[in-house]
Amino acid sequence: MCNKSSCPTACGASLNSGIGATDRSPRERAARDRAFTACTEWLVSSGGRYEAIAHLDDIGSRSNKHWFLLNDSTIKTDRLMTLIPLPPNCVALEELPSSECPQGVLMELLGSLQHPYIYPILDLGFHNTETQHFACLVTPFNPRGSLKDLIYKVRKKIVRKENEMLNL
Repeated sequence: MCNKSSCPTACGASLNSGIGATDRSPRERAARDRAFTACTEWLVSSGGRYEAIAHLDDIGSRSNKHWFLLNDSTIKTDRLMTLIPLPPNCVALEELPSSECPQGVLMELLGSLQHPYIYPILDLGFHNTETQHFACLVTPFNPRGSLKDLIYKVRKKIVRKENEMLNL
């Protein structure tokens, strides 16, 4: 796992798609940096199953989410991780006995969802920093984009090429 501070050129180039980077405000860049740090920390704490490939540009319409392309080392396939900021009063952050773990309960509920237009949740985690709490959802990766992209026939396609992400 590469650390952005220890290898800024190698890691930063491969983890950042760079598309539209110059169009971002300092506030947006700071939010992306915080999301990148949270993603990296969650990947380390999740036991090394996933490796980050790219910090993707916005997908869908929720501006406070961040998306990362991951490689699942157990089955050698790409996955999409959605990093979602949680409010401080979120029930998932409450201290509960291990038998009532919110992560286990949520995985059971989300795992039981089955619909042709809903991607299954393959993994779920929570990551807390000093200032913010995040939920990390891992789903199958679709290079053709989100369901909304497919409905509106957006021509953007995400292609993995030599550890770099390109939006075509």
